[in-house]
This record gives sequence, C-alpha cells and structure tokens, in this order.
Amino acid sequence: MELPKLQPLKETQVAVVIEEDDEPVGPRRMADDERPEDAQLKTAVPVAPVVTLSEADQNNIELRKLRLEERRFELEEKKEFHKMALEDRHEDQKEDEVAYERAQIAKDENKKEEKASEHWMKAYWRPAMGWLYMLICFFDFVIAPVLSMLMPIFLKSLGANTVTYTQWQSLTLANGGLIHLAFGAILGVTAWGRTQEKNAAANANSSANNPPKTGSISTT
Repeated sequence: MELPKLQPLKETQVAVVIEEDDEPVGPRRMADDERPEDAQLKTAVPVAPVVTLSEADQNNIELRKLRLEERRFELEEKKEFHKMALEDRHEDQKEDEVAYERAQIAKDENKKEEKASEHWMKAYWRPAMGWLYMLICFFDFVIAPVLSMLMPIFLKSLGANTVTYTQWQSLTLANGGLIHLAFGAILGVTAWGRTQEKNAAANANSSANNPPKTGSISTT
C-alpha cells in the first residue's frame, strides 16, 4: 500500500502591526498584587508611630522650657554687665592716659625751666672744653709750623740777611704729651655723660608716646 506524498508547506508572510500603546513582546513583569505575599515588594512609606506623652512628661518639658528661658535671661544679664564693665574700664584707661600725658608735659616743662635757670658755665663747659682743645691742636700743628716756614721769607723780603729757618717744635708733645692725655680723659668722660643724658631723654620720650597699658576684662 502506497502512502500519499506530503506536499511541502508554503511559506506565508504575516504582517504584524504593533500599536504604540501595546506592550512590547516579551515576558511581562508581575505586579505586586499578583505575587505571593512573601515575594511582594514593600514600597509603601512606613507610617511614624504616634507617640502620646503623659501629663508628667508634658510637665517636665514645660519645666525645661522655663529653665532654658531663665538661663537665657541670666546670660543676657551677664553680657550687659560685662559690657558696662568694659565701658567703665575704657573710660578709666582714657583718664589714666590723659593724666600720664599731663604728667609728662609737666615734667618736660620743669626740665626746660631748670635748664633755663641753669648757669651758663654749667651748661656750656663741656663744649667750651672741646673748642679749647681744638684751638690748641690747630695752633700747635697747623698755624705755628706754617708761620715758622713763612717768617724767614717775610723777614728777607724786608732786608734782613741774618735770618735762618728754625724748625717748629711742638709744645703739646713735650713732656710726653700729657696735655693730650688730660684733654682726652676729660672729653671722653663728658661725651659718655652726654650720651647717657640723651639715652635717658629718648627713653622718657618713648615712654611718653607709649603709656603703660592697663588690664582688660575678659568676656568669656
């Protein structure tokens, strides 16, 4: 018995139209309500539990608020007190500075009056010693040697024939130059004393320009 021959299937093209609102072809994601209870996603926002305070707790909160208000008032009072104390201290410091400046001015005026009433010999003996020593050295080392060289020339011009040149011998260098040692000691001591006086005056002026500082109140 012969079997019938199978005819080959013809390929047919089927056009599938997918609308925009249709879901894409593929496995669909299950919703939360379709899943079993143990596999559902917990996406709900947890609700905060309502806490009810007892009357004692409410009273404690009120007491704490009252204590905080009292503490704030105390801090404000302390702040005002420190502010007033600082203002008083600044005023006292200004008064001290003014008094110090007046004392320095009075001291300077007294020094000027003392210097004005001082005898001229006491005021100018140190510069007089310096000028005297300068004149002695100038005559002994400059004027006298030049005159000893020019005098024979001048006398010959007047007609003198027996004039001879004699070298000048220093007067201050005789006997070991004791006059130079004496003047050096005197001028050295006076210069040192004058330096000390200038330093004292400079220190007094600096202290007058920078009066002593008083302490300050800490606000911390």
